[in-house]
Amino acid sequence: MPIFLNVICAVLFSIQLCWVYAEEMSYYWAYMRFSGNYSDSILINIIVYTIIVAVMLPTKLDTRGFILTLLNYLFFIPSIVYISFNNTNNEYILLFAINVLILIFGSKINVPAFRAIATKPESVMVFVVCMVAVALILQAAFGGLTTFDLNLDDVYLYRQEAADKMPEIFAYVYSNVSTTMIPIGLTLAFSYRRWKIVILCIIASTILFGMSHHKAVFFTSFLVITLCIIFSVSKKTAFVAMLPMVLLFYAAFDVFLHIYIRQYRELSEFASYFVRRTLLVPPMLDSAHVEFFSVFEKFYWSTSRFGLGLVKPPYDVPAPFVIGREFFNDPTMAANTGIIGSGYANGGAIGVLLYSIVTAAIIGFLNSLGRRLGHPFVAAASFPTILIIVTTADLTTVILTHGLLLLLVFLSLLPAKKVELGLEAPWRRAATPHSASLKPAPRRGQWL
Repeated sequence: MPIFLNVICAVLFSIQLCWVYAEEMSYYWAYMRFSGNYSDSILINIIVYTIIVAVMLPTKLDTRGFILTLLNYLFFIPSIVYISFNNTNNEYILLFAINVLILIFGSKINVPAFRAIATKPESVMVFVVCMVAVALILQAAFGGLTTFDLNLDDVYLYRQEAADKMPEIFAYVYSNVSTTMIPIGLTLAFSYRRWKIVILCIIASTILFGMSHHKAVFFTSFLVITLCIIFSVSKKTAFVAMLPMVLLFYAAFDVFLHIYIRQYRELSEFASYFVRRTLLVPPMLDSAHVEFFSVFEKFYWSTSRFGLGLVKPPYDVPAPFVIGREFFNDPTMAANTGIIGSGYANGGAIGVLLYSIVTAAIIGFLNSLGRRLGHPFVAAASFPTILIIVTTADLTTVILTHGLLLLLVFLSLLPAKKVELGLEAPWRRAATPHSASLKPAPRRGQWL
């Protein structure tokens, strides 16, 4: 039954995405490599390949199952739709298929978690909140508030100016804070109904977005909170699909409203943000990277700290800027992408295989941590980082800049006592050894 539900949800999602692509993406964004016209054969291909991937997905209620289910909706299916509509490089199609197989089956391998040192979840939560506060104060002290703006449409107006004012170290600060510290603080605070800390974390991510002008900083906290709520209601893998399905349904309804109810063409901002930027830009950029670096010289990690300076960079700018300049005629555009595009830019097919294997091992390690800490908790805290690895940034960059190493360290520090995500008050839950490691929960009407 779980496999059947997964297949039905995945097919419905793929059909909606196919319709939005045909009606909105190829109409407004063809110049951005979103081309192709709808045909029945395209829809059939999308449905068939979606079913194949959905059948392979795990249905076990663990960290691996939750993460791969979310990746199916936020990366696998969008890539299938993009490939079906566009005349993509055959090597890219093959590498995408191999990547999917490695992530699904390679993550089954058990990667043992480290033995945790003696610590308390409350201590970790307080430490994380303090570090977030320090990061915000430092960023504000170095002029972060001079370009403060919460308008999503203005991020590109101030992003470079804000970055120029900050010391280089802050490139590490805001990413580690937004993708690691805030998610861990949110999940711990949500689990123990520390609503004041939940609100503080949301406010912190909003302020950090206003100073750094990176949308991911703003949306990460809401993604984590939504996952916590979903896991509180139901821990079925099919139910996890509700988040992307609801968002896509709203985008499809908005497009339908403009075209068939109001009967005039108008760009849907939500469809542009969620469908284009979140779902379809990653496979488009993966395809562009493979297409370009299959012909021209690769980087071989020459711009990475892990390259140790052994190879001289073949271009005057990093790979994302090369793609921005060559494909979009914008030398200032950073066409950042994940394990397929960045892996190929550095090492060709071998680079993609290496990145896929390492990512699968990371998911396997997180699954081991999930058995110790609680699968929903680990999935909610770690999924933003996994999504960045797969869709947005080079794996070697994520390890330091985007907080992967910090995430694994913080999760490994927590004691082997499960953190339960639930909307029910913790003092009404069945007593667990973990609950004793925290102070008594607040009475009704108290903040902390």
